[in-house]
Parts: sequence; structure tokens; C-alpha cells
Amino acid sequence: MNGHGEISVVMATYNGERFLAEQLQSIISQTFPPAEIIICDDGSTDGTVAILEEFALKYSFIKIYKNERTLGVVANFKKGVSLTKENTYIAFADQDDIWLPEKLEHGIRTGLLTDNVPATCYSDLEVITESGDFRYRSFWETMLLDKYQHTFDTVLFKNPIAGCTMLMNPEMRRFVADIPAKGVLHDAWLGLCAFTFGNVYKIDVPLVRYRQHDKNITFQAGKKKDRRAVRLMKELTAAIRGENLLKDQMRLVKAFYEQYQAEIPQQKKNMLKSFLSLDNKGYMWQKIALHIAIGK
Repeated sequence: MNGHGEISVVMATYNGERFLAEQLQSIISQTFPPAEIIICDDGSTDGTVAILEEFALKYSFIKIYKNERTLGVVANFKKGVSLTKENTYIAFADQDDIWLPEKLEHGIRTGLLTDNVPATCYSDLEVITESGDFRYRSFWETMLLDKYQHTFDTVLFKNPIAGCTMLMNPEMRRFVADIPAKGVLHDAWLGLCAFTFGNVYKIDVPLVRYRQHDKNITFQAGKKKDRRAVRLMKELTAAIRGENLLKDQMRLVKAFYEQYQAEIPQQKKNMLKSFLSLDNKGYMWQKIALHIAIGK
């Protein structure tokens, strides 16, 4: 365990010049400042690298790495973690958000400092527009993530953790290298690892301003504003087609189970097997199981 609680911030960038400077400034201005900011650029063709280099000249703890070939978001974050100091706590940063000043301080004041098992914390987010105007006070409320308890049982059905809100302890590092190259998001993988093998701390206040724009596919797909009639029609169509309602989560849980089945506690292993058995069920069976788990 790292008693000093030094934090490494890992950022993956690609053509992010529009919002990058504001985000970097919000990280630098934390009440609990990071020991280093590791930034891996994935071949930006706009002014991203110039902005990064300007900040690096002012702040020696900012380190820039330019990828020789395109890695993609997940591999880029994995590379960033591999370049951090040993035994630091890791926070992931997107290039277009804004961190509230107390984000890292809130995280480090959870049980992370005293845990000697894998542990992570995560928080709610505010939602802002492209121009930075306030839109929603709670990402969880907007995405209906506040309607149920976040537990091992429910995280199998839906990941409530946004990577940009995470802070994880050194014991979580070993799971980063195991993240599959394709088909799985790093936050969903690490969240499932923490819920399975260690401790998870949920911070009920927003600590990040999440910028909504046309590339935020997750937000657009899950807005509660979707009219009930439209949603029901989509569900009916999916049921008729026999679509796999849980296909993304199935991909995650299958990969996770194959990687760690030898060390997963038996009770949780049984729950994982039960979830995976739903892959052979029809849409309505999956819908019922999802409703039982998280009420959706």
C-alpha cells in the first residue's frame, strides 16, 4: 500500500483541441494535486499536441507520449498506466470534461488509503453542453443509475461507473494489463474487477462536469427523455427479432470469467455462471432478469 497517496492522472488524447486546455487546467488546479499527469496522444492531426507541449513547458509533472501507431482508446489508457510511477493511485481523465476542484481530494479521503485489497471509488457527474453551459445536475439521475443499489449483482447487468470519475489504488493495477484489446471498455472491466475482488466506494456527489456532444454515444443512447411509446416499440421490435438485450454485458462478463475464473470467490462465480446462462435465453427472459436486478 502507498501510504503517501500520490496520484497519477492518465489521459488519452486524440484531436481534442477544442476542450483540452480547460480540462488540463481543471486537473492542475485540484485541491489535492496529482504527482504526475501522463498523456498518450494517439496521432492527433489538429492542435492537440501543441496545447500539450505548451502545458508541459509550464508544468514539469506533465509528461507527453506520442504513439507511433494508432492504439485506440482502451490500449492508449493501458499504455498510460504502464508509464506511471510505481505504487501511485490512478485516475483516468477524458480530454473534453472538466474536473471539479475537490475531485481527487474526495476520492483519496474514501477508504482507498487504508485498503490493502483492490479498491476503487467513483462519483456522479454533472452534464454540460458543448459550450460549457449547465444541462443536468446528475448524470446518474438522467441515466436512471440512481434508481437501484450499485452492487456486484447489478454491475453484471449494467455498468454504473464512468471511467473519468474513477480513482483506484495500486492493488488495482494488475487488472489493467488484462483488459481485452477489443469489445470491452476499461471502466466496465475495472469496475467489475473491484466489485469482485475488493472494495468499491460510491461518492454520491458530482465531481466531474461531463461534456455532452455528438460523440457521447452512451449518453445519447440512455437518456430518460426517450418517450415511453417509442421505447416500448423498440422493445417490441427487439423481442420479435430475438435480439440479445445483454450482448455488451455478456461480452464483458464472458471475457472477465475466462480471465479470472481460477481466483473468483465461489459465491460470485455461481452468480457469474447464472448471469452467463441468460445468453441462451430469449429477449423477454433477459428483460425480466434485468428488471429484477435493476428495475429497468
